[in-house]
Amino acid sequence: MSIAELISRLDIFAPYLAGILIVIPIFSFIYTRWLGPAKTMTRPHNFVLATIVYLSCVPGIFAAVLTAYSLFFLRSNLLEVNALIYFLPIISMIVTLALMRRNVNFDYLPG
Repeated sequence: MSIAELISRLDIFAPYLAGILIVIPIFSFIYTRWLGPAKTMTRPHNFVLATIVYLSCVPGIFAAVLTAYSLFFLRSNLLEVNALIYFLPIISMIVTLALMRRNVNFDYLPG
């Protein structure tokens, strides 16, 4: 399977992908507001917060690598690519980490 085939398969599931990438920052905002800064360092909550970080960073880093690969190696025009696959994961990652940084000290998260 090539990268182009993977992207074309992801195009089929674009609404689901967009929904998941929008829900992750919203859930992280609600969860950190519900906990408050003091409870984010306790045992079960820091694993949930680490899972949220991984759920946002893995697609975001993959999209950043895919964007850099398309830009520098394939020399494709970024105005012609699918924004849901190339840019929404990066935006979701940045928003999630920015919202979590207000209430969470990342030194206490596992991983």
